Amino acid sequence: MIKEAGAKQNTVNVNITVSKDSVFEIRDANGNTVISRKAAGAYYAIAYSSEKLKTGETYYVYIDGEQKDSFTVDSLVTTVGTQSNMPFGGGRGMISGQVQNRN
Repeated sequence: MIKEAGAKQNTVNVNITVSKDSVFEIRDANGNTVISRKAAGAYYAIAYSSEKLKTGETYYVYIDGEQKDSFTVDSLVTTVGTQSNMPFGGGRGMISGQVQNRN
């Protein structure tokens, strides 16, 4: 995984279905956008690593403006949602400045 600058930062793995051209967002408890990206392809999980994710803080996951999940960062790697059975051709997106489809 490619991380933003910094020796020690938190990562969230979000198990969620995101369709091509949908907007994936993580917002903090105050509604401020931490990351917002338009999906270049279909994804079933997205990993995001950033110094912006603070231990003990709660964040909310949005797809196209609709809240889908929430999580509290409790370790260097936090996992959200349950992993589904991905159909053939499914991708895993990694966000560090932009979404990448890794098929």
